[in-house]
Amino acid sequence: MADKTQAPKGLRTVKLTHPIPVNGEDVTELNFSELDLGVLEDIDIVIEGLGDDDGGTKVRIDLGHIPRLVSNMANIPYASAKKIKFVDAAKIMQEVMGFLGGFLPTGDK
Repeated sequence: MADKTQAPKGLRTVKLTHPIPVNGEDVTELNFSELDLGVLEDIDIVIEGLGDDDGGTKVRIDLGHIPRLVSNMANIPYASAKKIKFVDAAKIMQEVMGFLGGFLPTGDK
């Protein structure tokens, strides 16, 4: 029987410095579950230099797509994701890159 006190495999939680409104409630943390390819829908991710010897691989995500990515990953409305403050976005992007490192060459594993 699974230990119910532990987070499910692949679940990451980010505590927000500034709560955001989600479905009429102030939310102080976001839960990110293990990715499926659907979270990348409508997200512009560019991979450059794959296998190049002159600087390695670089992954770029258009900053304007970050709210959509967070909305998809945390299962919150897009309008709520757009309200996330930059200080919290930096913490969230660390988690996002941790997830993406599993199948994109971000350097994070």
